[in-house]
Amino acid sequence: MGFSVPIGEWFIGEWRSWVSDALLVGPLAQRSIIDRRELQAILAEHGSGRRNRETLIWNLAMLSLWFEQYTPA
Repeated sequence: MGFSVPIGEWFIGEWRSWVSDALLVGPLAQRSIIDRRELQAILAEHGSGRRNRETLIWNLAMLSLWFEQYTPA
């Protein structure tokens, strides 16, 4: 049996600046695929504890990393 990884807590704590950069400054933001205000709202909602958005944030961060790795600048 596995164990859960506290990524939701990490997104609020030690990974906060990384995930913020990945979503608001990185390749995902540069391509304007998702409205920057919506990304900020998602991060704020999760950071305040109003709603758990860890899965959405994780998926968007991985998409941003994918763009960084596999698409030309």
